[in-house]
Amino acid sequence: MDVKVVLEKLNITKWHKQGITGKGTKVAIMGFEAGAHHNGAWLIKQAAPDAEVREINIMKGGISFEQAFKECIVWGADVICCSLRKSTWSAEQEMLSKTLYDQGCIMIDSSDNEGDPIDAWPALSPYWFVVGAYNSKWNEAEGYSSYGPKLDFLGYTSLDCPNKYGNMIPITHTSGATQVPSGMTALLKESHNITPEGFKQFIAENSVDIGTQGKDDKSGWGLLMMPDEVYANKIELTIGKPMATVNSKAVTLDAPPIIMNDRTMVPIRFVAEALGCKVGWDEITQTVTIEK
Repeated sequence: MDVKVVLEKLNITKWHKQGITGKGTKVAIMGFEAGAHHNGAWLIKQAAPDAEVREINIMKGGISFEQAFKECIVWGADVICCSLRKSTWSAEQEMLSKTLYDQGCIMIDSSDNEGDPIDAWPALSPYWFVVGAYNSKWNEAEGYSSYGPKLDFLGYTSLDCPNKYGNMIPITHTSGATQVPSGMTALLKESHNITPEGFKQFIAENSVDIGTQGKDDKSGWGLLMMPDEVYANKIELTIGKPMATVNSKAVTLDAPPIIMNDRTMVPIRFVAEALGCKVGWDEITQTVTIEK
């Protein structure tokens, strides 16, 4: 599948057009040697073109999970992408995962391809988010995609990615479902410096239900999307001026902010909608409602 089509479907292209491309963010891949097709670094860069991506080899000839965690802590990784499974998990690995989580790092692992309940780490760790594989033809989780209460959401898989010879070869199964969501997370890190707790809420609010409404063991919260509207996390207004900036982009206001009776008055609809809220007006009761 062409990744450009997926970027459009997931609203990622809209965020790129607003200048949100992962600038200033760091994404680590815990996988194979740098440049390995399975890592999917190229796919992450399609979703977050300006993110800094570091490939850390923890497979043959590489370093240990513990060493990789410590490298990510020192480097200040914002996002970790992984599609490996471990049948055992040490107390140190869990402690290092918690340290990264507490630093604000969002760690995403694949659910695995057993078609059974998730039974391996790091997916089983409470500090990791878990993605399964989405079957776009049948609008359901792939049959091989492992499942259970730890599954958070689904992602597109089998996206074409260049191998070391430049040939476009899909990364299949749940291993191919991790890269684009990791890039999406980098966008959220740039735009909102989203925390792991915030990402939990984001998943619940921005995933499209697959089958059962709400969260379920087979598909988590559903197919993870970027919001259709690119909402702000930084708004700058100046008293008396009809211009504002939203994430550093200039916007014209219907009415400027003013000071009245020693109180600052701002255009509430503009501020609320820029922050991703819905604004309603009841003519009868003369009531404004703001919903997030």
